[in-house]
Amino acid sequence: MMNKNFLAVSGSPRDMGRRQGSEFAADIKGTFKRVLGFEGIKLVKPFFLPNAVFGLLVKREITSKWLSNIKVVAPHQYERFEGISEGSGAPLAELLSIQALEVMADDVSLVIEGCFSAAFAPSRTSDGEPVVVKNFDFIRDFADDNIARLSSPQNGFASFELTYKQITGSHDGMNEKGLVITYNYGLTVEKTQARLPITLLVQEMLENCATVEHALALVGNFRFPNAAILTIADASGAAASVEITPEHIAVRRPQDGILVNTNFFSCHETVKYDIPRSARYSKKAPAGIRGRRIHETNELRYTRAVEIIKTTKKLGEEDFIKLLSDHSLGAAGSEDTICRHGDFFRTQVSAIFYPRRRRILVAFGFPCSSEFSEYVF
Repeated sequence: MMNKNFLAVSGSPRDMGRRQGSEFAADIKGTFKRVLGFEGIKLVKPFFLPNAVFGLLVKREITSKWLSNIKVVAPHQYERFEGISEGSGAPLAELLSIQALEVMADDVSLVIEGCFSAAFAPSRTSDGEPVVVKNFDFIRDFADDNIARLSSPQNGFASFELTYKQITGSHDGMNEKGLVITYNYGLTVEKTQARLPITLLVQEMLENCATVEHALALVGNFRFPNAAILTIADASGAAASVEITPEHIAVRRPQDGILVNTNFFSCHETVKYDIPRSARYSKKAPAGIRGRRIHETNELRYTRAVEIIKTTKKLGEEDFIKLLSDHSLGAAGSEDTICRHGDFFRTQVSAIFYPRRRRILVAFGFPCSSEFSEYVF
């Protein structure tokens, strides 16, 4: 069911990038122009600048800030970028600019708030194995760019990843050792920095780490560009949430066998760096979210998820699908439901990860109406 969204790559980083670039060349080459027409760009583009001139300035600035950083800190990911550029014919500067959107969005107050994730200890599942679930929520304009990718690098662990056609990193995935990582956006008052994008960090962890503790050790070696909430779990049943700002890191462990995350911080070390709960989208924000309290949906989705989970002592696969598809007892989904149907943000990919069996269920589109396809290592 997911053939058109699935890609298998292997070999050197450059080989894997070339394969991805050539497979999706038509879509990749038009992405940067599409991004310049995105409604949220109005927040940062001077009204008097033509799109072409603004695009040139963006590419120049991103390249000067990001190119050497990625090349030095994550050379394999840089080589993979070069491969995507070679395979697709898209300039490297455009690919870097697309990759940097995850950081730029936080810095310019586009505030990409989205995603729901939860980790369940073996004691909380009906078959006695750990499970991680994830709804990837993002701007509706990018829904067709999502892919599932199986990477088999010549050096490093193979991994099944959820990502975009245009980038080398990933926002969610599980590797051959059963390590699962999901990435939710965080929101912070701290200024973003030109550091390694977190999707590249996720890819580095999938390629190099086998357990939660290994992944936490790797995370501790970095400082980050933007805010994020990572959910990390492994085949042993261990799990942790890592709350990240550009200058701070905090780790939270499961309570009563569960971890639930939307897009606000919960650790006392990081909650003080979250945006105020009263903060609202400005009048310049895209029409679908203009004037809304930013954390409102994050709080509502979190509360609803905890409410559902608490009603069942041990959850099975049907329960996980129902959780990801939840519309808060209503017939239709909305901006504030776990299965998001907002005018601006919406659920684009859903996944259920089984670390011990190395099994993944994936649905593209709204989970309430899409079929889940299975992949097993």
